[in-house]
Amino acid sequence: MKCRSCRSAKLEFLLDLGEQPWCNDFLTKERVGKENVYPLRLNYCKECELLQLDHTVPKETMFGDHCYLSGITKTLVDHFYEVAKENVEQFNMLASDLVVDIGGNDGTQMLQYKKAGIDNVVNVECAKRVSEISKKNNILTINEYFNRECVEKYIGKGVVRLYNASGVFFHLEELHSVIDGIKYSLKEDGVLIVQFMYAGTMIEKLNFDTIYHEHLCYYTLRSLNNLLAPYDLKIFDAYYSEIHSGSIVAKITHTAGVLDVETERYAELLEKDKKYSLEAFREFAKTIEAQKGFLKEALKRFKDEGKTIYAYGAPAKGNTLLNYFEIDNTLVDKAVEINEMKVGNFLPQSHIPITLEDKNDLPDYYLLLSHNFAEEIIEKNHDIMAKGVKFIIPFPEVKIVGAQVRLGAKVATRSQMKPLHLCVVMSDSYFPIYQKIFNRTLPKEFDSVNILHIRDHDSTPGHVAEQNFKVINYKKLDFVAKQMIMHEEDNLLVLDIDIVCFRNFKQEINHLLESNDMVFQENPYNKRMPYGIGVWGLQCSKKNIAFFGQEVLTRAQALLYTKEELDYLYDNKIPVPLCWQHRLNKQPTPFGGVVAEHYAGDQCVINAAILESDLGKELNVSLLPNTYAQNGSDIDPNRDDFSNAKNHVLYHATSGGQSELEKAQTLVNVYEKVMEEKDE
Repeated sequence: MKCRSCRSAKLEFLLDLGEQPWCNDFLTKERVGKENVYPLRLNYCKECELLQLDHTVPKETMFGDHCYLSGITKTLVDHFYEVAKENVEQFNMLASDLVVDIGGNDGTQMLQYKKAGIDNVVNVECAKRVSEISKKNNILTINEYFNRECVEKYIGKGVVRLYNASGVFFHLEELHSVIDGIKYSLKEDGVLIVQFMYAGTMIEKLNFDTIYHEHLCYYTLRSLNNLLAPYDLKIFDAYYSEIHSGSIVAKITHTAGVLDVETERYAELLEKDKKYSLEAFREFAKTIEAQKGFLKEALKRFKDEGKTIYAYGAPAKGNTLLNYFEIDNTLVDKAVEINEMKVGNFLPQSHIPITLEDKNDLPDYYLLLSHNFAEEIIEKNHDIMAKGVKFIIPFPEVKIVGAQVRLGAKVATRSQMKPLHLCVVMSDSYFPIYQKIFNRTLPKEFDSVNILHIRDHDSTPGHVAEQNFKVINYKKLDFVAKQMIMHEEDNLLVLDIDIVCFRNFKQEINHLLESNDMVFQENPYNKRMPYGIGVWGLQCSKKNIAFFGQEVLTRAQALLYTKEELDYLYDNKIPVPLCWQHRLNKQPTPFGGVVAEHYAGDQCVINAAILESDLGKELNVSLLPNTYAQNGSDIDPNRDDFSNAKNHVLYHATSGGQSELEKAQTLVNVYEKVMEEKDE
């Protein structure tokens, strides 16, 4: 294959999402099991930097009669109006200026231009049924594929003041013919508005579900400019939008034309764009490959407990997620939709039936496939959440959201008990080993479950290289800090993954946090470092947030130094920067202060911050009761008598000289013995 943009053969393979149907191939009952599948592989061009698929499903197959509709999502309609309003004002547009929408769907974007005062609008839409809806919306609609031939036949040379291409520029099989047609028909003071899901945000948020056959290309600002340059077109203005989980609105004109003056906001965005390099894309691919099993295991656990699970919405992107994770109709009972063009069909490959949304038919859990509109969906569903329905949000972190949580807003509680949010950090080295037992025993009482999945690619399962260990520890502390801000005024519980739980304990943790800023599992191994953070509860108060920002994260910066860097600081009598003043297990330096142990981790940082800083000394901190047990405390996994453990909350298998596999087996053994005692 040659690059879709520059036609170079220098392509590097990045990610294989398997053999999948094209995502909008919703099936009638007669076609279930007969759908075609195609390779879904992501590649990178080393010449022009474009991310792209290496297989093309013909446009006639995918776009001739699709059923995606723009106008059913209020967030998108509002966004389209803001785009139209800004462009009309920025370019001093007249009511008679010609505005053409490329692949304008049901006419929603052109309706917003009409609302903003533009009368002369045209929609070029290839899907027959969708184009009929556009016509019913009183938009002049051409039912054709947009390309140079279409432009010459219907539009003409040098007549278009503004082209809009919203969410279609990555669809284009005839990419160069489309750009050629735009160049041919664009006025000297004309502008092309390209709205595209940003490749940078895709890798930042791990939104791999935006990869599907309809999306042939995935743009950064650099790769889009490289595509445009041979046609003497260039970006002169651009800004970031949160729509579709992170998009760019780029404004393009003739090179050296009357509008070719780069804006400051575009220059700033272009500078940030530099970090999305080949190495960043490689890391993204590795991370996606590593997280394949978690969501499926969680759904299996819910099903084993007799819970019902529906998919909320049937967006195209949801099919990539379901099919790559191998989630099908044995785990998800149905998908509910408000788009009647999809109702009565089945999702391709997973064969999940699609029904009309009905608030009299509610599941225990909704899997939110349209997670890019999570805030809008959660906001309009508080009535069913009050009845006990929870939403599973898969990206950018897996969350289970219940009645007491509003995304992006202060939590609205329905009782005196504060919400308790769970925070878990999972690294590749340990996650597969402990995954099943952790999922099996974790209580479902938390108001949200927040997971940070870390790809520690230089390590092997069950063993973390020293530098990776410290980086993981830093990321954990940074993640906790962010969760505190997100859930301000609520409570947070931080758990390690090498834990089994025997009963619910939300109320108990919340009660302890009524009189304490933080509560910790006791560390039985080192009395000078008493606070163990395998189990750790804390208030998300302004006081704790300030303590984290000023004392914890500053000390944690030292975890990012290598052994060689710390040795250099020590040998050259340079004080370790950023307030790393941990005196527990440390040696004094000749120049005052201390030098950090090379293998010091997050537990050292927390203990140092609490015991040594003024802010730390002001906190009310206590230890959890011994029912939160670990190696070296009340439960001895080598003993047969577990009668004293009947009332225990959990067990944490700290190392004790065991390998990770041995620890995992210990967790299973302890859990079974404790539950046997409880049953007697």
